[in-house]
Amino acid sequence: TVSGAACEAAFDATLASLGMPDILLNGVGGNMGRSSFLDFDEKVFEDVLRLNLLAGLMMPSRVFARRWIEAGVKGSMINMTSMASYKGLSAVWAYDAAKAGVLNLTQALAKELAPHGIRVNAVAPGFFVGNQNRALLFDEKTGNLTARGQAIIARTPFGRFGEYEELWGAVLYLASSKAAGFVTGVSIPVDGGYLSDNI
Repeated sequence: TVSGAACEAAFDATLASLGMPDILLNGVGGNMGRSSFLDFDEKVFEDVLRLNLLAGLMMPSRVFARRWIEAGVKGSMINMTSMASYKGLSAVWAYDAAKAGVLNLTQALAKELAPHGIRVNAVAPGFFVGNQNRALLFDEKTGNLTARGQAIIARTPFGRFGEYEELWGAVLYLASSKAAGFVTGVSIPVDGGYLSDNI
């Protein structure tokens, strides 16, 4: 878990080595397992909410916001939302709730911190292959797409998973006070068209 003290220490370490930070990327997040709704584990549900909302957003954001306001810094916070922020994904109940919460808190913090010149936005990655979801998307023995991997590709108009480099543009845009100085409270999907899939 992340404590306020740990976030303060991270801020101070950055300040000492690099100078005053003016960008905060809240990139912590994740899920723990899948289940039917009737079988979800309450402890896992609480842990996923704590990881994504408290440790991954609220604690660092509060520390950075307070320090920026004290120093008169007009910083940029960038949170990681998800496709699950917009539409529930099956069998990952806590993750769905947590990422919807990240989107909601991004908008609420944007309004709260705007009078101080602090921008709060988010990037919503579509489906990118990583260590936490590789076994969900690919059969470990054959290397072929699983049924879930096939379903995701079928619903993604670009017909593929994203490459991590494709997230950089949205992050750099939101971080820039020149390019996005009047942008706050938004979440930019980088999803290959997943959210616009239709019949």
